[in-house]
Amino acid sequence: MYVHSLPGRIRIRVPGLKDNSVMAGGIYGLKGLPGIHTLSINTLTGSVLIFYDHTMIDQYQIIISIEERRKSDQISLIKLQHAPQWTVENQKKYLILVGIAFGVLVIKQKLFGRSTLSTSKAITDATILLSVVTGYPISDRILDHLQPRTRYRIHLLIRYTSFILLTLEESTGGLFITFAVQLSRLFGLRMLDESRQVIKNLGVLPTKAWTIVEGKEVVIPADRVQICDTVVVHGGETITVDGLVIAGQANVDESRVTGFTEPVFKENGFEVLAGSEVINGTLEIAVESVGSHTFLSKIIQHVKITEEAIHNNYNPGKKAIETISGFSFLLSGLIYVLTRDTNRSLAILLAALPSAASLAIPATIGMAVGEAAKHGIYVKEPTNLFAAGSVNAIAFDKTGTFSANKVTIEDVVVLNTDYQPKDIVRLAMFSERGVSYPVICAIHKKAAEMHIGPIAIPEQMEIIPHFGIGVIFQGKQVQIGNQSFMEREGIAIDSAWTKIMRFRHLSLIPIFVAIDGRLVGILAMREHLKANALTTVGQLRTLGMEQFILITGDTQEGAKTAAAQLGIEEIYGGLNAEQKADKVQSLRNKGYKVLVVGDGVDDGLAMAASDVGLSLGSRRGGDSGARVADIVIASHDPRAIVKTIQFAQRTREVTKQNMNLALGLNVIALGLATAGLLNPMNASTFGSIGTIAVLINSTNRFWRFKKD
Repeated sequence: MYVHSLPGRIRIRVPGLKDNSVMAGGIYGLKGLPGIHTLSINTLTGSVLIFYDHTMIDQYQIIISIEERRKSDQISLIKLQHAPQWTVENQKKYLILVGIAFGVLVIKQKLFGRSTLSTSKAITDATILLSVVTGYPISDRILDHLQPRTRYRIHLLIRYTSFILLTLEESTGGLFITFAVQLSRLFGLRMLDESRQVIKNLGVLPTKAWTIVEGKEVVIPADRVQICDTVVVHGGETITVDGLVIAGQANVDESRVTGFTEPVFKENGFEVLAGSEVINGTLEIAVESVGSHTFLSKIIQHVKITEEAIHNNYNPGKKAIETISGFSFLLSGLIYVLTRDTNRSLAILLAALPSAASLAIPATIGMAVGEAAKHGIYVKEPTNLFAAGSVNAIAFDKTGTFSANKVTIEDVVVLNTDYQPKDIVRLAMFSERGVSYPVICAIHKKAAEMHIGPIAIPEQMEIIPHFGIGVIFQGKQVQIGNQSFMEREGIAIDSAWTKIMRFRHLSLIPIFVAIDGRLVGILAMREHLKANALTTVGQLRTLGMEQFILITGDTQEGAKTAAAQLGIEEIYGGLNAEQKADKVQSLRNKGYKVLVVGDGVDDGLAMAASDVGLSLGSRRGGDSGARVADIVIASHDPRAIVKTIQFAQRTREVTKQNMNLALGLNVIALGLATAGLLNPMNASTFGSIGTIAVLINSTNRFWRFKKD
């Protein structure tokens, strides 16, 4: 996505917008956003020009909103959203109809023989012609230009016309093949349907909730719970809201949401998610999100599993299918010219029908998405999981991925004899408005250990985000911040260089304290990473990841410290959202397939610039993660990244196996038919064997993966 911006004006080159009126219509809906003055779209160049009020909306929000709509099912599949779908029940009825017709014809032929109508050459020719024409990819491309409802009706007409012709011809062999193919198709549809049910069932929550009204517990319908209410959940009950624990203690099973089976202990101040189950204990929860606004509901709304979505957005064997189909047409014509053998030519055409290949893709990917959801991995579009299987580079946003939001002060160094360690910590407390919450907690904890009481309000204050803070207190200028802040303020730190190097060697982050331009002390802070962070990076290397980079808005010093603990050599600190996206694009320009892992808060542009965006632990207020990322994981545990890549690689592997199996059988059947060893019926049988084979392979490989 190319961006050119000036204050209040932005021009965006949007991938896929050129000559795409459907996408243009979706993006034009942004005109209703607050702060957007005018919006014009040029589908000839694929660009969007927007004039906006920067005080109400910034350029990053605009870019993310466009990216969201560009990827949205509502745009990419808008032509399909009102189209009727061929369901499992429809397939069952059709299968029963074919089975009955087959049985009746077998009995009738045994008792009375064949009718004269069955020998009609016109019916035979029409049956063969319909089978060949509808089985080749060109027919789908022609039908794709029709409206969804019309396309559906034509497919329905072809299906039943083919059945009627086979019945009139009394082709028991043809009906048996049709039955076998449709039975395999039923299995495939059931796979997709089961995956959809997994997603749907995840969102089913209790219809009632206990709330506290005037000090008493009262049961009310869950849809009447409102934000700021207090909900009580007892042992064995399911939590119906997202919120914050304000009283009680309990062990909570979050596996339904996060996929991790280990119970999580919750008490005052901990967040909880709808769909989690209280194993034992009782929790009082201050409601923050209800109904469709809960994290689980938001994610499920974005997960779409449809056969047409998979067909339209992804077909790895498309070129091979078209090549084999085109070759079979030429070969069939050549054989007919040379031999005048109609059956042999028809067998060649039927041998190349891609029925197995076309069914294998949606069945495999649909099953994978459903299984991933059981592990707390929510794939917004099935094709995203396949794309994740090809990545070989990962860009981590440190804060959103590895930071445990815990900082401790390991040492307090005094560099001026006029001050004591207590004085350095007391001065550092002035920085609480200019640093992150974990650092504030660390400073206050250290102050409590040293019995330091509340401090006075400074006379003046200047905050430089990500760098430091300057205050005027009792006539003195106090400056607190990182090394870059000291350099910016012209404060020499050379006298403490030995200590600084020692801190870095110990993976500590130095925070400097200066008074009136002179360094008086240093706080040595340790930022703690999540458990399993180092193990995660190591496991990702074994999965074939070739390049890792760390991109963060935190200081370069903090980024280097974290990277040293993780074994990552390429580090970029102090980046804004646009700079993160530039680093990702630079990695892609080198030929890498890039996965960006973050929390979806300030790394949305980086995710948009990547091949695949993965939001980790974006739970409370998870809108941004659900909107921007291609894959959303509720768990904060970085091990879920490894699980996602494993799922993605397995999906890619099984899909390729199925395509090779299906196309391989096509090639074998084509060779046998060309040699005159197959008649038209046997050639069609190869197609049904391939369909069954790829479905068995899909089921077997994913079942083995679950047991592993």
